[in-house]
Amino acid sequence: ASPIEARLCAGQEVALVGAGNSAGQAAVYLASQVKTVWLLVRGAGLEESMSRYLIDRIEAQPNIKILTETMVTALDGEGETLEAIRWRNRHGDEGKCPIRHLFLFIGADPNT
Repeated sequence: ASPIEARLCAGQEVALVGAGNSAGQAAVYLASQVKTVWLLVRGAGLEESMSRYLIDRIEAQPNIKILTETMVTALDGEGETLEAIRWRNRHGDEGKCPIRHLFLFIGADPNT
């Protein structure tokens, strides 16, 4: 996430998928520019794949919401415009949020 993307979504809610250091750095950076960062993590937590200093910084940001054991299930919108993101966790709980910006940090060789 660069300053260009940050300006595009300033003051809005964004979603970020990933749990590695790149995802953590992007979440912290975007949190200073946006209303809320929804951090969707497929695993049980961040500890397995993210540096402790980044986890501490994420936990210190009140506008970063971490959703563990969660995956994106649908993208809603019209044409080429994203309007909302739907997700579900491993317990079957579902959520939906009006989000127009989705960032994917799942690695160069994703395991999914």
